[in-house]
Amino acid sequence: MFNNDAQSVFLKKWLKNLIQPLYSGIFKNDNNYSEQFQPISDCEWSELPNKFIPQGERVIRQISSEEMKMFGADSYNVIPLSSSLLSNNNHIIKITKFFKVNNYKICASVQDAECQILVELTPICVTEYERKTRDRMTSNTLDCLFVIGDCRLYFQNKNEVLHNFNCNTFRNIIPGLNALDRDSLIPVLVINQIICVDRHPSKSLSTLPFLHSYL
Repeated sequence: MFNNDAQSVFLKKWLKNLIQPLYSGIFKNDNNYSEQFQPISDCEWSELPNKFIPQGERVIRQISSEEMKMFGADSYNVIPLSSSLLSNNNHIIKITKFFKVNNYKICASVQDAECQILVELTPICVTEYERKTRDRMTSNTLDCLFVIGDCRLYFQNKNEVLHNFNCNTFRNIIPGLNALDRDSLIPVLVINQIICVDRHPSKSLSTLPFLHSYL
């Protein structure tokens, strides 16, 4: 099957493969899951679906200082990616929408080649990006290709998402959210590192569903 984004050859399917097994293992198989987590850090991609992880545990490794050195201030050109980043498909995303900005924390949505997920870009992530690029995180970055690192996974209930993503007025702004029960748990990826590798927007041929619609 062809990639939904023909222009973004590095954009792969990985969000559902990473998070769906974790959601099922944590929230469906064991009511006492909090006592049985096996913490992980910097695991290989192939090992992740077989682990139980707690709220806020790292699911995407940090980008090393050596890898960071190749990314200069000019983020308007395609930047070559290291083999270690290319071998981990779960580093590559595209920003699809910005929902809320508050004290340098940005609530947004991103996609892979298959679906979207809600994310929070931490103040450290945003300020570091803006320092290196001398540009706003929200300026001309929609539909651009990014590498992400040091990401942690949280699950928020519906009311938390409505508040954190500023959706209390327009609840249909996140597709599928209204259909969820009040106590439904929605995955939110918290991103601590982000680098733009292609500043040329590549609009998707169609709007992809959100990951929570699969859970």
